[in-house]
Amino acid sequence: MIPFHSVLPEIAQREVRCIHLQSVPGVTPSSGLSTGEYAFVEFYCEDLNCDCRRVFIQVFARHQQDQVLASINYGWDKESFYRKRMPL
Repeated sequence: MIPFHSVLPEIAQREVRCIHLQSVPGVTPSSGLSTGEYAFVEFYCEDLNCDCRRVFIQVFARHQQDQVLASINYGWDKESFYRKRMPL
């Protein structure tokens, strides 16, 4: 898997998705995430002949860019497509 921004940096810069968490006075956070900015970085298969039809997304905090906080694997095809190619 290769990061989208390494192939098309201009598009990735414009389309990067982030969330900004703020503290709310009087509310104790239950998620364990601290206040700050979190970026979702897309990764795709680098094999041009591959037909895996999926994206791998990693979540990073701006204040901790060397640590992956979450990994999300998403495929946009029917479940049967993936079961046939990746049996359990």
